[in-house]
Amino acid sequence: MAKSVKVNSTLKDAGKGHSVWKEDLNFVVGETKFDDFVALFNAAEGLNKDCAEKDAQLAGLKNTRDEKARQLQGIVTRFRSIARGHYGPGSAQYKQAGGTPLSARRSSARKSQTGFGKSAASRIVAHDKL
Repeated sequence: MAKSVKVNSTLKDAGKGHSVWKEDLNFVVGETKFDDFVALFNAAEGLNKDCAEKDAQLAGLKNTRDEKARQLQGIVTRFRSIARGHYGPGSAQYKQAGGTPLSARRSSARKSQTGFGKSAASRIVAHDKL
């Protein structure tokens, strides 16, 4: 797995190194000379700016996509509601439209009347008996 690169901090550090390295142009890192470093630094900085612009464009595109998906979801929900009313809640058409037919729904479980589930009136009566 590739190591994650922190582009902005790397460019910031490279800028600091650039200011020091340009004072001693004879300094060499491995086979990399100052001119090679500057070319690499400028390329990385340019690509970072391009990526930032693309990210801004992509954010706008994602917002547009999300808005269209919300509109579509609203229409789908309304369509299901109309299909349920027109064909009935247990119909094959309603199920095909993505609805849950009555036969597939679970009944809700009854809540117990003990502890916190008691109604306010029963708690008042129990309190008055004390």
